[in-house]
Amino acid sequence: MRVTVTDSLPVRMIVTDLDGTLLDRNRKIPEGNACALRRAAANGLEVAFASGRLPGVCSRLALDIGLPECRIMGMNGALIWDRPFGEKLAETTFLPDAAEAVVRILDAEGCIYNAYTPDGVFTNLRVDAEGAERFRAGYAGSGVHVVIGDDAGMAALSEQVVKFLVKDTGGPEGFRRAQDRIRELPGIYLTSSGRDNFEVMRTGIGKAEAIRFLAGRLGIPLSAVMPFGDYDNDVEMLTACGHAVAMGNGSPSAKAAARYITLENTADGVGYAVDALLDGKLEALRKGVVAQPLRSNGESI
Repeated sequence: MRVTVTDSLPVRMIVTDLDGTLLDRNRKIPEGNACALRRAAANGLEVAFASGRLPGVCSRLALDIGLPECRIMGMNGALIWDRPFGEKLAETTFLPDAAEAVVRILDAEGCIYNAYTPDGVFTNLRVDAEGAERFRAGYAGSGVHVVIGDDAGMAALSEQVVKFLVKDTGGPEGFRRAQDRIRELPGIYLTSSGRDNFEVMRTGIGKAEAIRFLAGRLGIPLSAVMPFGDYDNDVEMLTACGHAVAMGNGSPSAKAAARYITLENTADGVGYAVDALLDGKLEALRKGVVAQPLRSNGESI
């Protein structure tokens, strides 16, 4: 029987980033994290993924760990699904002229990048046949079609583009010039999910906005949302929500924006904090609080 969340818990929805947060170095969800999220769902808490990845990829990961009702916010919130491979609640894409302007700049500067559509990834990544197969394998079972080639960016314009991910592998000068030129375009902003990349998004789209939208539909105040993040593109959602948790491996800006600090992603940091929440010991992770460390199941040692 499903147990409803009690009034003693300050959180009604858990939202977690994926890369650098829920996923380990092998881009897998450790069982400690999976078990804690299933426990949260069984106790009546909403669980959601908020990621720069496509929602089909997020959906596959949610089903793999037994979360069939997980809410999905993909592409930094540009695409929102009510559950894995479920109803599309929101979809925001670039205006065609803006997407074409970005592609022309990236191509002119020799950048290596991915252009994402709602169910596709187009990359000009320079790989051999084996590398191409590995790249495609990363999208297996997610309903995502993959296009690899020098003209992939232009090919993406035949669909609706939702995000660009630019990698610092095409040459540092072109990488920096592309950022400067794209910043001058109207209706666009840049963010980053790591030290070696930048992401191009449509203005007004982000994880914080997606959480506001989804929490509003569910009747959950932002003060009762517990987001997990590790990098600069997570800062706005960490700032917006009442019980924000930064990973131990998080960037300085992510940690500054959070209320709590948990273990690193390689040490099941999400599960560690979720268990602490469910066991009534979340304040042990409060920034600036000197408290007994907890076991992974939330018990003091």
